[in-house]
Amino acid sequence: IARRVALGTVYYLVFLGVIARLYGGWFAAAYIVYPFLEQCVMLAGINWVWHAFLDPDDVENEFVQSITILGGTINVLNEDAHVVHHQYPGVHWSTHPKLMMQHAAAYGDKVGSVFYGTHTFEMLALILLADYDKLADRFVGRMPPNAAAELFTCGTHDKDAVARPTCPVSHDEAVELIKGRLRAIWWGPRAKHTDAKLLSKECGQAFTRAHEWDQSGAIGWETETQARDAKGLPAAAEPSPGADKPRRRKTSHAD
Repeated sequence: IARRVALGTVYYLVFLGVIARLYGGWFAAAYIVYPFLEQCVMLAGINWVWHAFLDPDDVENEFVQSITILGGTINVLNEDAHVVHHQYPGVHWSTHPKLMMQHAAAYGDKVGSVFYGTHTFEMLALILLADYDKLADRFVGRMPPNAAAELFTCGTHDKDAVARPTCPVSHDEAVELIKGRLRAIWWGPRAKHTDAKLLSKECGQAFTRAHEWDQSGAIGWETETQARDAKGLPAAAEPSPGADKPRRRKTSHAD
């Protein structure tokens, strides 16, 4: 792997040099260097933060493995409800708050990776700097009843009017919990278990519960019948037999 990484790095640098030579340094910086920093480095860091934590006692615990941010300042397409993103892959992002609250109790039971008033860039910096105290300051560990209605926004809610959600564990306990979850290892040479099931490719897939077309609207989508019932409208008329059959054009002798 190290050899392939080294060769790839050399290839990239040679390619960068050729482009800079042919089209100029500014062009190479704008179209080669910047996309690399944004698409590879920055997004890799963000993706890692979404899944930086791991329950050492239950590595498949998605409520810990994926973070949830309440009152986040950068909540793009409700990605701050990242557990829902894995629990219901494919559902429309507008349903995330509702689905998040359907499993509110599980976040508390698992002391989930729920944080308040932060964003992925800040968390990336705090984790890399090992600033566990500030991470613990933002740690909530549960899903408050008003999470979807008042806290799950792009940081636009009135923080003075809404009480900050409390944490079920103390600050010191949160620090130790965060340390343990950041240092836990699921697979690889440093993993402390030999469970073949946990090391398989299928491990971690059981958490997925539904797709947007499943459960007849139970995950946030309404069926046509449910929508009519909610509005008090009569049921749609059944199509008459043969209504969908194509009609033949009448012909005449003139044709």
